[in-house]
Amino acid sequence: RGIIDVYPSPRPRPRVSLRPARVERLIGIGPSREEMVRILQALGFAVDDSAADLQVVIPSFRRDIAQEDDLVEEIVRIWGYDKIPLTLAGSGEIVPVRRPVTMRLSRSVSQALTGAGLFECLTYAFVDPDRLRAMGWQREEDLIALQNPLSRERSVLRPSLVPGLLEVLATNLYRQTPDVQVFEVGHVFGPHRDEDGDRPAHEELWAALALTGLRQGRAWFAPRERVDLYDAKGLAEAALAAAGAPTVETAPWAPAEWPGYIERGRGARLTVGARAVGWFGEVARPVRELFDLPAPVVIAELSLTALTLLPAVTPRYQPLPRFPAVLRDLAIVVPGDVTAGEVEAAIRAMKLPLLRRLTLFDVYTGGQVGKGKRSLAWSLTFQAEDRTLTDKEVNDLHAKVVKEVARRFKAEVRGG
Repeated sequence: RGIIDVYPSPRPRPRVSLRPARVERLIGIGPSREEMVRILQALGFAVDDSAADLQVVIPSFRRDIAQEDDLVEEIVRIWGYDKIPLTLAGSGEIVPVRRPVTMRLSRSVSQALTGAGLFECLTYAFVDPDRLRAMGWQREEDLIALQNPLSRERSVLRPSLVPGLLEVLATNLYRQTPDVQVFEVGHVFGPHRDEDGDRPAHEELWAALALTGLRQGRAWFAPRERVDLYDAKGLAEAALAAAGAPTVETAPWAPAEWPGYIERGRGARLTVGARAVGWFGEVARPVRELFDLPAPVVIAELSLTALTLLPAVTPRYQPLPRFPAVLRDLAIVVPGDVTAGEVEAAIRAMKLPLLRRLTLFDVYTGGQVGKGKRSLAWSLTFQAEDRTLTDKEVNDLHAKVVKEVARRFKAEVRGG
């Protein structure tokens, strides 16, 4: 008869130290020490105030109390939120948030590509080794294999983001979505042999994009133009600009360095100074057939890890020009093996002080320029910050450009 309590192993009651200075640090002001003790005891806490810090025993029914700041919340709740002054804590220091450089680059690139209309993807880090071999990774030592893979198709760490994005394109095509523009920012893995001969995985941060189908969605007012190399190149340059990279140049691959999954003659490297930061190109037909992609696919890959090694560029304010600009067109006929990039590099190397912009607006090959030649046309913008340019100044600068281009590339100036 009566109540029997069988409790052989009582649950220990936790003790939490409460510093009175911590209360004032968090809310800017605080009650007296005696008031803190009174509030906590009234709420059922056992308080030992014999030392500098209060030792508070948490009752069994208050499982929501686990740390010092929880006690501060209990005190201010009873003491009164209305007593907190409308001032900042005097002893605190506001420290600006400093994000890792890789996080900053990832966010900048993601925002730029999302703003351009691409969809961000998150693909598997495990890929099919058979597909990788068909794409050009022939040597086993170039891949990191898993010891306990779930399946053969997911048994190797990805050395590139491209296989995952091509799977995304194939999945969308299977679901009758032929026009796809996607990108991903993630890590890729490769072997790195250390001094002991082991091969731990070497990890780098990359961004990649893949486009296929029409440039714009199907509509009566939209032209039915397919994406091409220039879309991939332009999006890659926009992403690099958002990441803070300075002037980006294109450079050809050596024949032995050409990636196996990019069509020969349909791609190029992207460099900043002497450092390679990525590439773009059209996916080779055998690789497209491997992923069941009938339409052409263009891709670009950017090494965000390489961008972290570039010198930091500090943005500087530049006021809007007060004086008008003067435009001059330059149309030349050059041999077919001369690229527009080479001509532009030669013009920029002249470092003309008043040349503000150089824009390629026309490329033509055909019977009007002769076999083995092509016509290139640029718009040159001249502008001064302190005055309006005269016709003589602009004509003299334009004549220097014409002379240099004709001398270096055996170019014939059209209309001049």
